[in-house]
Amino acid sequence: MGVVDLDTEEVLGPNQEGELRVKTDRIMNGYYNQDCQDQFDEEGWFKTGDIVKYDENCCLFVVDRVKELIKYTSTSVQPANIERELLKHPSVKQAVVIGKPHETDGEHPMAIIILNENYKDTTPEEIQKYIEERLLYKEKLRGGVIFVDSMPMSTSDKVKRRQLKNIILGRKLE
Repeated sequence: MGVVDLDTEEVLGPNQEGELRVKTDRIMNGYYNQDCQDQFDEEGWFKTGDIVKYDENCCLFVVDRVKELIKYTSTSVQPANIERELLKHPSVKQAVVIGKPHETDGEHPMAIIILNENYKDTTPEEIQKYIEERLLYKEKLRGGVIFVDSMPMSTSDKVKRRQLKNIILGRKLE
């Protein structure tokens, strides 16, 4: 078993969050007639998709999932669907949708948006209404809309979603 940083693939130590990887003789090698190469790293470790950390006593704590699915009540919400619609709005330059924890509903979709230069007067309510008029009930931005000037990016120009989520929700970064 190992805990690995998703960006650097470095093995992490105690109290650091990363993806759980496992290696054993008795692990399935994929589904019939489906390519499963992306489910294993270069050294043959299985990528579980679980974000975990372990303490000094080797107790393992599951803290998140790599998959970008939002669970609203008992339904799944795909952030990419909401992000695609947000990008059709003339004021939206860049958008990321995360799940904001909710006590009874699981998570509420929340949009983090960088506005286009000429649209700085756009309001969060305008964006919420725009989505509400176009998407399913479960995809409403119940978690709100936050405008930012920038987002953390990887070297390959992808938004570091987990880091952004941690920053927005005020979690301590490991």
